[in-house]
Amino acid sequence: AAVLTLLADHWFRLASGSGMEASMTAFLALALGLSLLTQPRPTPLNMAAYGALSGLLILSRPEFFVLPAILLFAPRASSPSAWLKGYAVLLFVLALVVVPWLWYALVHFGSIAPNTIALKIASSAKAPLTFVNILKALARQVFFFGTMYAPGLLAMAASAIVLLRSRRTIRPALPLAVWGLIFFLPAMYVVIQARGGEGISYRYAAPVLPLLVLAGYRLMDQGLASANRKLVSLAVTASVVWSLGAGVALSIAHTPSLKISRAYLNDTLVSYGRWLNQNTPPTALIGCYDVGAIAYYSRR
Repeated sequence: AAVLTLLADHWFRLASGSGMEASMTAFLALALGLSLLTQPRPTPLNMAAYGALSGLLILSRPEFFVLPAILLFAPRASSPSAWLKGYAVLLFVLALVVVPWLWYALVHFGSIAPNTIALKIASSAKAPLTFVNILKALARQVFFFGTMYAPGLLAMAASAIVLLRSRRTIRPALPLAVWGLIFFLPAMYVVIQARGGEGISYRYAAPVLPLLVLAGYRLMDQGLASANRKLVSLAVTASVVWSLGAGVALSIAHTPSLKISRAYLNDTLVSYGRWLNQNTPPTALIGCYDVGAIAYYSRR
């Protein structure tokens, strides 16, 4: 059911076909999440793998710089000394992956912060963090995630309610680190959009989508563990039908917008790039907003 849901996901298919880093980042996040789910007592080697995956995630998407804080809550040995040793291994391997790239960026560009961060964090207007702006940002998130993932999100909400009411007398199906890995990006983009920065889109959400789908069905499994077979079959069937229907509906609804984007790419950006290639010297520096196609076709 989880595989069918992901294959039907309009947003994830767009991210996969965009040619950006979205699919690779999603694969790394899923690998990290699966390991957190399946290793209740990770060994030092597991912690080293967490560090390597975290470092690669930070390099592929800068927003993942919060991973060391999230992985403070990763499952591990209960004794303080073993916990400290495991986390030290994680940080050491993460540094081995990230520090050479940071050094290179500092030496060659004078900064370790990607230029796109300025666009994502806030617009030039720097809108105040008002209640109305937060509601608008939340509404965008509800549309983005709710349309495709309502069954899984409901399972997550029900699981959280049961866990809180039980006063932690039952073992949660998802470790805290997995909850953080799934929800930190959406939460971050609520704040960014509410302040006037770029809103969440399919390529920014893609890294958490496979793990979100997996976690939703995992919690559904747990919640229906004591139910009869007919109810389980009905719930899973309804969830898959919802996801397939939502994926098709989103694809149909989004097609006109994609056609406009494709026309803008081919008629405007590619044309500018080719014109610049023919009418400017090879050493020219070009300043532009949509840099990808213009840079590629102009070779400037």
